[in-house]
Amino acid sequence: MWFIYSLLSAFFLALTDAVSKKALITENTPFIAWARYTYAVPFLLLTVPFIEFPKIDFTFILTCILLIPLEITAILLYVEAIKISSLSMTLPFLSFTPLFLIMTSYLILGELPDKSGFVGILLVASGAYLLNIHTIRYGILEPLRAIRRERGRFL
Repeated sequence: MWFIYSLLSAFFLALTDAVSKKALITENTPFIAWARYTYAVPFLLLTVPFIEFPKIDFTFILTCILLIPLEITAILLYVEAIKISSLSMTLPFLSFTPLFLIMTSYLILGELPDKSGFVGILLVASGAYLLNIHTIRYGILEPLRAIRRERGRFL
């Protein structure tokens, strides 16, 4: 079942991005960012009876207070990137996320993936690099520098 759920998740996320981009033609970025998450609330509320809630302590509350502004900023930048650039050239850069997670999970939790995990992460992240491989004649790092030239990719 996990395979089917993974495919459905990928399909609906891609659909959400496409619908968001279409809506951004007439609506502003903050409204679309708000709508993407607010419309999910009724579906998420359906899961509440099946969740065992842990005890919430001060550390959890402090973490939420610190992370909520960062999360809101990330959502707004994500939606703005969708608005100003093509989906096919912007969204693949999310494949760099696992690279950042290697660093943060090691610094915060002391965790590292095993060898196959490292290989998988490098394969996924290399896809974003290969999107700009046509610029490699200017240097091996040029595909990464190309990210800065288009605002949507950078966001």
